[in-house]
Formats: sequence, structure tokens, C-alpha cells
Amino acid sequence: MNNTTGNEILTVLEGIEFDNSDRTIMSFMSHRMVFDTQRAIFDLVQLENHAPAAALLRVLFEAHLQGLWLYSCANDNQINDFKKNKRGKLNFNEKLTQIGEVKPLLKENLCEFKKNHWNGLNNLTHSGSMQLLSYKVHSRGIKIESPIPPETLLSFSERFAISSLAAVGIDIVKCEKVSDCVERLWDAYESRNTNL
Repeated sequence: MNNTTGNEILTVLEGIEFDNSDRTIMSFMSHRMVFDTQRAIFDLVQLENHAPAAALLRVLFEAHLQGLWLYSCANDNQINDFKKNKRGKLNFNEKLTQIGEVKPLLKENLCEFKKNHWNGLNNLTHSGSMQLLSYKVHSRGIKIESPIPPETLLSFSERFAISSLAAVGIDIVKCEKVSDCVERLWDAYESRNTNL
């Protein structure tokens, strides 16, 4: 199986130029974390290491939201604090609210996604029961079952990678080549995932 989405994202971003402001760089690097994490999840699923792949889902979601927030919402002081690895006064929900205010088309989808999946993502990331129960102990050793179906892991990570590429194309580089790639990847994603 080939990671077409991950490969196309790397290819379309090769040689892309954008301004070198801290806002742009920090936002792009957050989205780059999404792209890298999508590829890592894909590789782990191919190796049948589903539990570690599931633990990366929250990282992917947070990096996507961080990229959106840094570019569209953060003020200069917040950008500087982020760059210095200082935790700001805003929590994750407040950042999500701010994103919804400047990107109203995303507000409902992101809030609904967080409402439906946040506890599960935390559970998987922090070795909660969903993660630990994937290890089935029996008399002949340990059998590991996926806490989430592998196709769901791949779909989730692919969807957020394409969404991050769309944010990069719209906000950061404003490039038709990137927009065309996003459209092509969404079409392919939807045709493969109509039953998920």
C-alpha cells in the first residue's frame, strides 16, 4: 500500500516559498507536524502497530488546530511566547473558540469533532483504558488488537493532513498548485471513504 496523500503533499510543498515572519513559519511548522504525523501513522498501520498509531491522533489534531490558531488568531506576543515555548494563558478550548470566530465555516465541524472525540483522543494518547485494553493477555503471551480499526486511523490522519494542506494553501502560500492538489486529494479521499 502506498501513502499517496503523504507523498503528494511532500511533492506539492517542495520549493514553495512564503514570507519568513514568525507567524507564517510557526503556523507552517505546525501544519508540517500534521503532515509528518500522518506519514508516521500510515507507516505504523502498515507495520500493524495500531496502538502507537492511535496515540498519535491527538498530536495530529492539536497540531492542525495550532497551525490554524497561530496564523489566524494569535497576536504578536502570543507568537513570541509560542516561539519561546512558553505556555500562554489561553487553553485549548479558548483557541478553538477564536478559530471559530475568524473561520466560521470551520467552527461547527471543529467543535463537533472535539465534542465527539476529545475524551477518546486523550485516552489513547495517555495510555488510558482504550489503549491498554488493546493488549489482550492470555496464557501464551500478549495479543495486541487495534483500539481503533486501521482504516479509521488512516482515514482520520489523511483527512487532517488534507485539511492542513488546505490551510497552508489558503493562508500561507496562496498558491493555485497547492489548491489544485487539495481538491484532487479530497476527491480521492471521498471516493475511498464513502462508507466510513
